[in-house]
Amino acid sequence: METIEKCPYCGKDYVGIEIFDEQDKYNCVIESRVLVERCHFCHNPIMFTYDVCKLISYYPISNVVDEVSKEIAELSPKFADMYRQCCIANNHHLFDLVGTGLRNALEQLIVDYTAKIQGIDVSDKRLKGKIDSLDPNIYADSAAHLIRVFGNEFTHPKKEHETEITEMFNLMKILLTLMESRIKAINAKTRLAEIKPLS
Repeated sequence: METIEKCPYCGKDYVGIEIFDEQDKYNCVIESRVLVERCHFCHNPIMFTYDVCKLISYYPISNVVDEVSKEIAELSPKFADMYRQCCIANNHHLFDLVGTGLRNALEQLIVDYTAKIQGIDVSDKRLKGKIDSLDPNIYADSAAHLIRVFGNEFTHPKKEHETEITEMFNLMKILLTLMESRIKAINAKTRLAEIKPLS
């Protein structure tokens, strides 16, 4: 039977322990099934509904959210909130909202990054121009441009986008890692200068 990959409570790989199983049978063939299990790790209950062996739905839907690092959250609290909302929408399979939301979150992140780290105001530029203004030494522009292109496709929905959503989250994680590394390097340099002035 199909099941979920991650526990909606704790986010760990799901291993269920059955606690209730109710089946509707017609002529000895299982038509539908309600199954309640608890997570092996956190022990919280999850209810599954099946049609034969195909998973139809489960409750609760995941509330697990990828948190951004402390450095990114301090750099752009609004981005951190927008990203959290995108993760929640993704848990509920609201892919069009996730796609446009990640694009909007990207724009907020770049505006804050360029203002606070690079000391330039790009708020009047279009998103492509904002991305082009990123410091080329952090190599973030490629990931940012791909997120922008995928995000633009979500404003004109014409197909299923689940694959692109996964790619957008992967690209966002790459972008965040590059920016976070740059922020940590600047912070380390600042602390070093406070301890021993650079010569």
